[in-house]
Amino acid sequence: MIKNLIVNSVTQYIEENIEIKHIDIEGLVSYSGYSRRYLQKIFKNKIGFSIGKYIQLRRISRAAVLLRLTSLSLSSISTRLCYDSQQTFTREFKKNTGYTPLQYRNNKLLTFQGMIGHRDTNDLFPYPKLYHIDKKTIDGFLFKHKEKLPYTGEQSKVRLREINKRLISAKTVYLSNKISLGKDFNNGVLITTIIWTNSEQVNTQFEINSGLYAGFLFTGSHKSYSHFIYHIYMNLLPFYNLTKRDEFDIEIISKEDNTCTSFSFQCYIPVLENDQLDLPCDVSSLPAIPGC
Repeated sequence: MIKNLIVNSVTQYIEENIEIKHIDIEGLVSYSGYSRRYLQKIFKNKIGFSIGKYIQLRRISRAAVLLRLTSLSLSSISTRLCYDSQQTFTREFKKNTGYTPLQYRNNKLLTFQGMIGHRDTNDLFPYPKLYHIDKKTIDGFLFKHKEKLPYTGEQSKVRLREINKRLISAKTVYLSNKISLGKDFNNGVLITTIIWTNSEQVNTQFEINSGLYAGFLFTGSHKSYSHFIYHIYMNLLPFYNLTKRDEFDIEIISKEDNTCTSFSFQCYIPVLENDQLDLPCDVSSLPAIPGC
């Protein structure tokens, strides 16, 4: 228990300071009050990486998000993440991802292979199930909101309000989301959400493309679900060698009780076909989706 608290405190410290100052093992020894050897031992045991490698991968992963989802210059990203030079940033990024920062920014696919998100000792790595979903045309109510980076879900009030409004009269809500570059601001992304509906509120029609989808299940509050979504993209997809397609996902949100404090979330992420995947493909047990 104490070891978990120490490690979680260290990873949280790294997360809060990664864009503020250079972080290394000596600074963490001073912060934690524990010896270098002891801290390295329990960190590697609980997280699976040495402290130095974890810091390196978190910087690279944060840079990857900024490269793909903002228009910040390479020099701005390098400075923001406390690299001593743009050349060091470029060299370290390519060493860990196989791409130069510019190649990664221009890549049509959003992949986080070889990267990691913020971790703590409570994180779980549940197996996703793979489903094949046929093409479907959906009527829906479209709205958008902005999110700052790094993503925390704190800006999602408009999204949450629209979902809760519908959960008052319905037990389950179906929706789809897509993330795009926030072109009018440099520190965030634009999230398009479409709630599936056949009511008079329909203001758009879109297509769910056929293909492979990775399904993840979660039960809890909206706030904890925001963390789980982050965990899916930054930890689970790269861990299971899954690459997201640039298409709308599918979410199914159901009330667990009448208080609207606990929910069941089903999240289906469009992913590329990959012969190297070693995951169960379970078409027959796909949860009921209207029209599918």
